[in-house]
Amino acid sequence: MTGCDKIANSAKNLQSDWVGLDRKVELYSCMTGKLIKVYQGDVRINPEDTGGTSLLIDGKKLHSNLCFVISEVGIKEEPILGQ
Repeated sequence: MTGCDKIANSAKNLQSDWVGLDRKVELYSCMTGKLIKVYQGDVRINPEDTGGTSLLIDGKKLHSNLCFVISEVGIKEEPILGQ
């Protein structure tokens, strides 16, 4: 990672901490892998919680011990080869 990339990454982390980022959160069953719920909005990860994960979605707290994927809205997704 170059110096410019590190600075851009740090700026993105600060933005996420202060105002959140437009993200999509997908919650999955850790046993079956089945998609349970999808949230989208300004998402921040709350680093203060232990024993699970706490997310702030549009200012509302979501605490989960499920498996999840968080993606920034607008990221270009590539198809998985062989599927």
